[in-house]
This record gives sequence, C-alpha cells and structure tokens, in this order.
Amino acid sequence: MRPNYFFFVLIVQAASFHIKTKFIRFSPLKLVDQNQKNWPQTFEEINKSRYSCKDFSTKPVPLELLKKLLINSQRAPSSFNSQPYKALVVTDGKEKAKLSRAMMGANKKRVLDAGVSIVYAADLNILAKKAELVKLFEESSGKKGNPFISKLPLYLAIFSSGHIRFVRPVMRALKAFVFSLARRLGMELPPINDPQAWVFKNTMLSVQTLLLNATACGLSSIAMEGFDPRKMRKVMKIPRRYSVPVVVSIGYPLAENKTVSKRYSPSSIFNINSWG
Repeated sequence: MRPNYFFFVLIVQAASFHIKTKFIRFSPLKLVDQNQKNWPQTFEEINKSRYSCKDFSTKPVPLELLKKLLINSQRAPSSFNSQPYKALVVTDGKEKAKLSRAMMGANKKRVLDAGVSIVYAADLNILAKKAELVKLFEESSGKKGNPFISKLPLYLAIFSSGHIRFVRPVMRALKAFVFSLARRLGMELPPINDPQAWVFKNTMLSVQTLLLNATACGLSSIAMEGFDPRKMRKVMKIPRRYSVPVVVSIGYPLAENKTVSKRYSPSSIFNINSWG
C-alpha cells in the first residue's frame, strides 16, 4: 500500500468517529423589494464610507431590506463553500433585552437601540454537515460521481478539524501524528487548524460582506466583540456546538456625525514580492 494512501485512509477512518447530527440550513427568504437594484456608489465609495456606528436611533430596519442583507451575506466565500455558521437575527424588543444582558459596556445600549442585531455562531462540528455539503456540490455541478465531491468529507476533515466536541482533542492529536510521519516522507500537507480559528475566519467573511452591503443600502453598522460568551450562550440558548465570534448591530445613526477611522500607511502593511 502506498504511504500517501495509507495516511489518508487513517484520517478518513478517524473522521468517521464523529456523531451525526441533523443540519438545518437557513432557509432563503423571498425578496419582493426590487427598488434598490442599481446603486450609484462604486465599491470604493462604499468601502471608504463604512464606519462603526456608536449610537443608533430606534428606527426599525424594513423587513424586506433586512432579508436582502442577509441573503447577500450568504454569497461570501468560505472554505469548500461550507458556510460554517448560523446567524441569530434579533429584532424583537424582548429578545433585544435578553441579548443586552450578555453584552458589555456601551454595547448593551447599542443592541437595544439598533433596528437589528445579528449574533453569529460558528459551527465547531462542521463535519456533521458533510452530507448536506456534498448534496449542495452535486446540485451546483448538476452531476454525481465527481472525484472532488467524493473526497469532500476528507478534505473538510483535514482542513477544519471540525469533529464533535468529545473526540476533537483525540482527532487533532491523531492528525498531528499522521501529518508528522507523512511530512517526513515528503508529502505536502496543510497546517493543522484549530477548529475555532478555522470557523471564525470563514464566518468573518460573511460578516464583512454584511457590513459592506449595509453601507451600500444606506444603513450604519458595528461589529462587536464586547460580550460575555457564557451569558450569551445562556440567554440566547446557543448550543455548545457553536461559538460566537461577533455580534453585529445594524440600523440608522442617531445623528449624522460619523467618523471614518484612519488606516496605517499601505507601505507598512503590504510587501510586494518579498518580505520587508
């Protein structure tokens, strides 16, 4: 048996230990508002005008506009199109009050006042979604039996480490051992990702898409990390399978006094062709 094949079989067999759970996809919402198809702003204008709103009015965000924002945010890229997150959309006054209890400092008032707040929950057990993901790829390609699609669960296990919580440490240790041996034999393998880091970085691509889309639609927004994760899980009844990276509030500013923050010099960030 070839070494490459042997090591991958080990990973596949180990990945099969996780417990299957049913994945419920966020159902697409039908749009009826077609009045905002053509925005005169260029992407550069939208990008430069986005800012973190510190004070919101209590004016609600129209439902159809909110639906549009949410659906557009799903178009964000993610590794293997896995979309490893759920989003709890909070518009009701009572639910806002619950959410506020988990927030810290000025963020408490922001989620109370803003038209909508969205709690992003990243899926740490993304492998439970593998059957749904394979089906999605088959529907997109229009055919079954694609070699890439058949190996998709394997690729997902290698990159995400997204197993069920009880076996996750064992799986990471096994993967580290197998990868170490494989690299000594000259195989090229990706880094071993921490499950939370992997789902957080994929989730934040959707968050950024949402923020820019909100700006394009004339709304203000803020992405907040200031919350108590334990309180958040308790008051919003978030299953342990998920971890919250950010809460986004969207609405209308209390006053037109926005401050767009400055950025570092591009030369201090970007290196062309070589480091430094």
